[in-house]
Amino acid sequence: MFIPTNNSLPLEKADAVAQARKVDIATARDNTKSIIRADVAGSAAGRVSYGSSCIVDSNGTVLLAGRPLTEDLLVAEIDTGTPARPLGHPDGSWAVQQTLNLARNQCRLF
Repeated sequence: MFIPTNNSLPLEKADAVAQARKVDIATARDNTKSIIRADVAGSAAGRVSYGSSCIVDSNGTVLLAGRPLTEDLLVAEIDTGTPARPLGHPDGSWAVQQTLNLARNQCRLF
């Protein structure tokens, strides 16, 4: 799952990396899918982005993460096979909805 991100925020709200990482790990685990987040890093026009780019495997393990406030290129091998669906969720839809709800509730940055 690819998540293009622009976490360019006012300075007092800019350090959103830990929150983004929690959501990525939960999303990967809940859906047994790898997560690739591409974020901007740096500052412009009074806004800052620490850069939350990362690659998380389908087990929720962070394989690579960008350095704060630095442009990085992240490259990793990920398993693109079809993993088993979460137990108790034959089509995985419940897990996807729960993950979206988690992201909405925990990422109120603005």
